[in-house]
Amino acid sequence: MLVASKHFKLFVVDEAHTVLHCVLWHPTGDTTTLVGLTDSHIITWDFDASSSVAKVKDSTGLESKGQPKFTCVRWNPHHNCTQVATANDSCIRGWDLRSMQ
Repeated sequence: MLVASKHFKLFVVDEAHTVLHCVLWHPTGDTTTLVGLTDSHIITWDFDASSSVAKVKDSTGLESKGQPKFTCVRWNPHHNCTQVATANDSCIRGWDLRSMQ
């Protein structure tokens, strides 16, 4: 999957998940770490600027009854930015990216 603006290609994502809802750069200005959201997965990447390729660092799926889908993700600026919060249907959940739990 290609992540791009209308003017130029930013990077290529090496991932089989279908549709990315959003991709967020690390909030501290670390331009090598990204987090992305599909309907049912949180994905973290390491970005190599020299090759313009983002390699999957880790991924975890949303496990719940029914067919819940992620709708939003935001970085938690505390704890050295190792956590994100996600929203799905009517729930908000915190995730520790070190353990993906």
